[in-house]
Amino acid sequence: YSQFLIRSQGSSELRRGELIGMQGEVTVPIGESTPGQVSYVTKSGRMSSMARSADGQPIPRGTFVRILRVIGPQVLVQPLSSEPEETD
Repeated sequence: YSQFLIRSQGSSELRRGELIGMQGEVTVPIGESTPGQVSYVTKSGRMSSMARSADGQPIPRGTFVRILRVIGPQVLVQPLSSEPEETD
């Protein structure tokens, strides 16, 4: 029974790593120093995680973001750019 639990824990870590690069939506506003929450869709269904802004700037509710990094139970996100990026 304990081996089953250990294997299932390992598989959940794999899913956390798969979050990197995914798009989500801010459902609870992210403050400068306070976490918010983002929702995103995975193959398991709609999920939510606590989130912080990657650059420390507040992100309002309803903003679409990209997940850059997973740190424990939280994800670091940045807003999706609505303008095309310029290349020099």
